[in-house]
Amino acid sequence: MRSFFGGCIFGLITFSNVINPALAAEKLIITTIEGHPLVEYATGIMQKVYKKIGYDIEVWPLPAARALYMSSQGKADAELGRYGGLSKAYPELIQVSPALVNFSVVMLTTDTNIKTLPDTNALPNPIAIQRGSVYSKVLIGERTKIEVNSIQQIMKLLQTGRSKIALVDDSYLELINQLNTANNIYIVPLAADAYPVYHYVHQRHRNLIPQIQQALLEMQQQGLLADQKRPLARPSFKK
Repeated sequence: MRSFFGGCIFGLITFSNVINPALAAEKLIITTIEGHPLVEYATGIMQKVYKKIGYDIEVWPLPAARALYMSSQGKADAELGRYGGLSKAYPELIQVSPALVNFSVVMLTTDTNIKTLPDTNALPNPIAIQRGSVYSKVLIGERTKIEVNSIQQIMKLLQTGRSKIALVDDSYLELINQLNTANNIYIVPLAADAYPVYHYVHQRHRNLIPQIQQALLEMQQQGLLADQKRPLARPSFKK
């Protein structure tokens, strides 16, 4: 997914008043997307990674756009996890490999006749996306969109008819299944390809990247990264 995770995402703020690094690990604050299903998984991974290189971290869940603003503007130190290629739009954030996990983009719709993302000029209603979801903006292109802060708000736009289509990270499918009580919102996979989710570090911490990469590679070799699989149950949707 900028975002799992648009998104998906972390900003690290270094406390400069640590008296002695030998006595207390330096703490970094990482921003991430509030309420994203992959936050718990990614937080566990990055806590282990930073501990290996002598840092404690504190993860700040924020609305997706706010989290990205904090990390990209250097008001925080890193982004917990966002889709690959985010550095093109936000060069202050440096992508760290390997990827933490993958996600796919799915389309939600109330119209059973819609099988794929319609052409630019064929939409009577704006496409609903989560604010701060960069990957959704890329897929939408010139199409009209409406941005909201949460999956709950996206579902409301669909249920009230203000939007007929929404693009979301498939990590949210379990939540969407719970919210779809009327069973009138359908899911349409857009592509078989998965989007990798990477950790991003603000450029002022570029000196930490080789150590972070090495720690992630070691965890990958030990089978501790989700790699091509995600530790989430995916509900099935019936049309």
